[in-house]
Amino acid sequence: MTTVVLPVRTPAHRAPRDPRSGVAPLTLGAAASVLLAGLAVTASRGGWYEAGVLTFFLAVLTPFAAGVSVLLRSEVSSRVRRWAVLTVGLLPTVVYRLTDPLLLTGFDEQLHLRTLVDLVQGAPLFSPNPLLAASPRFPGLELLTLAVHRASGLPLMAAVTLVVLLCRLILVLALFRLAEHVTGDERAGALAVGVYAASPQFYFFNSQFAYQTLALSLAVSGGYLLARATRSARPWMPVLGAVVCLAATAITHHLTSWITAGALLVWTATAGRRDRRLVGIGALAAVAAVVAQAVPIAGQLSGYLGPMVDSAVAQAGALFGGSSQRTLFADSAGASTPVWERLVLVAYAVLITVAAVVIALALFRHARRRGDAQLFVLGLLALLPPASFAGRFAPQISEMCDRATTFTFIPFAIAAAWVFRHGRLSAPGGAAGRTHATLTRTGVTLLLTCLGYLGGLILGSGPDWGRLPGSFLVVADSRSLDAETLAAARWSADHLAPGSTIMADRMPATLFAATGRLWVDVAPRAGLEPATFYFSETWGAEQTRTARAMGLRYLYVDTRLAESLPHQQWYFYAGETPQQRQLTASALTKFDGVDGIRAAYRHGPVSIYDLAGLGVVSQTRGWTGSADPHPWRDLFLGAALLLLLRWRAVPAMARELGPAGSLAVATALVALGAGAAVAVGFRPGWWLTVGLLPALLLIPVSRPARRPRPAAHPSIVVTAVLAALIAAGGVALSVRSAWSVDVTRVDRIIAAVRESG
Repeated sequence: MTTVVLPVRTPAHRAPRDPRSGVAPLTLGAAASVLLAGLAVTASRGGWYEAGVLTFFLAVLTPFAAGVSVLLRSEVSSRVRRWAVLTVGLLPTVVYRLTDPLLLTGFDEQLHLRTLVDLVQGAPLFSPNPLLAASPRFPGLELLTLAVHRASGLPLMAAVTLVVLLCRLILVLALFRLAEHVTGDERAGALAVGVYAASPQFYFFNSQFAYQTLALSLAVSGGYLLARATRSARPWMPVLGAVVCLAATAITHHLTSWITAGALLVWTATAGRRDRRLVGIGALAAVAAVVAQAVPIAGQLSGYLGPMVDSAVAQAGALFGGSSQRTLFADSAGASTPVWERLVLVAYAVLITVAAVVIALALFRHARRRGDAQLFVLGLLALLPPASFAGRFAPQISEMCDRATTFTFIPFAIAAAWVFRHGRLSAPGGAAGRTHATLTRTGVTLLLTCLGYLGGLILGSGPDWGRLPGSFLVVADSRSLDAETLAAARWSADHLAPGSTIMADRMPATLFAATGRLWVDVAPRAGLEPATFYFSETWGAEQTRTARAMGLRYLYVDTRLAESLPHQQWYFYAGETPQQRQLTASALTKFDGVDGIRAAYRHGPVSIYDLAGLGVVSQTRGWTGSADPHPWRDLFLGAALLLLLRWRAVPAMARELGPAGSLAVATALVALGAGAAVAVGFRPGWWLTVGLLPALLLIPVSRPARRPRPAAHPSIVVTAVLAALIAAGGVALSVRSAWSVDVTRVDRIIAAVRESG
């Protein structure tokens, strides 16, 4: 991308920068966000769900408003601006993780947790995942988490949280620096992060433990390093770092790597002669990595993505033919969106559309004047976000368009930052007039930006019932993970043989796969429709034949499924019935009267039935083994690894890559290295970290003298201590709330089952 560096005007009336300006509102805003998140979760679990949702919106809006208000000011120091970028970028992920710090509550998260658990238990690469076949083939996220978990000794959930926060940190820093490179201005680069925060997937999907979370961070980092190379006197080190990031992207997520390769090819085609050579190396590396990863599993990817594309095409035809399959502002169970949220969503769509058109027109005008093809392409890409709104009318298109905004908002944010930087003009009149106009313009911009952020949050995070934990709802992802469901999954891990085949509805199925290490089988096949197990009012020969053909040993039944239609479109799988039907209580209670079926587990509305008496021949499927630690080998490797890290060339490499690039490359190398280690059967544990410590004492290191930093101002210290106390209170509330359900109630249920059995 062409760098446009414009002169910065410093009006005489501008006050000198105060290095402490903005620190207090940012720090206290972040702490208040954590506290509000804890209060929101506590209220939602305590029966005040509506109050919890309102508090939740305050929790996510507070740090954003504080951060953007600082970013819009030109007088703040560079350090405070970077702190504002981190506040805007990291706090949404922190709030999302605090909704349940002890459990992964997302549907996609549980799917990837199964792959991670297999690797932790010693599974080889590419061990099959019963519910997401593509996950083991793109294990970058799981490999990175495995390395953090084993090298640190942290509990698995703590390692997951740490990795997700690391991914968000890399994404925010890389986007910040990439936009700064494009615009030639740090302030504009920081504002790009604020614009990207208004994308629908920023709060929810990109805060999940899902492969796109890491892949997107590495992809943007690869782009940033290539941009850095085009302005570096020693470009080959950033190019090499970019190649490492792009290679790790290819083993992490298929779609992200494909889009990244395509974007780099377009960049190469529009770049200048010198830049084309450097960017072209990155583009070729990305294409080679994509091909090397995808070709061996082309058939599997076709089977995975093909039905999604076919469904999207069919629904697009129905959409434009006038027979829409989706009701706006309501889910499949009939739960509707509040009126005020509908108004915000409409305003959001209008705001993004108008902004996209204005930005694109400005870029087209400058592209024509300068003869700059890159600006023209950037203008075209800026129009993509509003194009996704048309897909909200059909379920499959809606999901694809929602996820596409993760990518389309990156050029939109950079384009907005470029126009902001290039179109910044002084207000007419005297100093007082300019000050008044600047304050007015800043206030309006802040208001519109917050509206855009709130609209993106509502659009991407789904209906109100899914924002926080609460009472049980039928097939409602996180709201289906109550104590009864969690207890059944934990009991299965202790009492059922790993690899046993089981069928369950949408969210419990993921729990049995990840927590229970069972093989979940819910897919229809030629001549077999397993959904009839639940929808049929009686159990007959057809159901027995289907169970035998599937080798289905266990059946999970929750009688609460008869309370309503599913909130997520289907109970077990898409197309389970010709027309959407609600399950009935009689159909879900018929199993006790069937010869050959017995209840292996029962508590309240939940039962796990054993079908062995029907003549089912069950096979153990998936990975069922475990890994053994090797502490002495790990100690030796840890010492050897530190020797490599103390290589004198490493600091020089880090200087060429910059802090953001160094962090991204180190993360990519850990993921790639963990993959290589697993491939050869080497799984170091936390003793590797212990092995690093002796080498620290044995190797003398000479460091250049550093200038002493000035002592922190007392007001900053007081603010930091107060913020830490406030945030600690929020974390404590969140953990206590989650513990009361995920641990205390689950323990009581399992104890009751043990006593009754």
